[in-house]
Amino acid sequence: MKEINLLKREIKFRAWDKAGKRMIYSKEWREGDDYYVISLLIDDIGWSVWKIKEYSSLKERELLVNYKTGILMQFTGLKDKNGKEIYEGDILEYKNTGAWGRFVVKWDKRGFWDCGIDYKNSKIIGNLFENPELLRDN
Repeated sequence: MKEINLLKREIKFRAWDKAGKRMIYSKEWREGDDYYVISLLIDDIGWSVWKIKEYSSLKERELLVNYKTGILMQFTGLKDKNGKEIYEGDILEYKNTGAWGRFVVKWDKRGFWDCGIDYKNSKIIGNLFENPELLRDN
């Protein structure tokens, strides 16, 4: 019997900071001798996103956004036709043989993402928070 691993997709998050009106993505980078990481912490109270500066044995943290001040979105594990990662809340545009549409990526109550179209032929044109005008009728 062939084993199927449903948890093989990469788990990534991003968060919309309501007050700062900015999208915060998880990432790692180095500036000179300093190493930084944007990290998600989930505990029994809720979630929070931190910028952490690590050096020797000490850690400095800066709270960027949490469950009270932001909206958390998960990476779907899918990429658009340009190879860009698709997250919840992304607005995708789909054009194919006369058919055209825009839709928003959202997880359903069962935890599955299904937009009903071929996402590989779609492209991300924005998201609900930074580009809400993309969903308005002209």
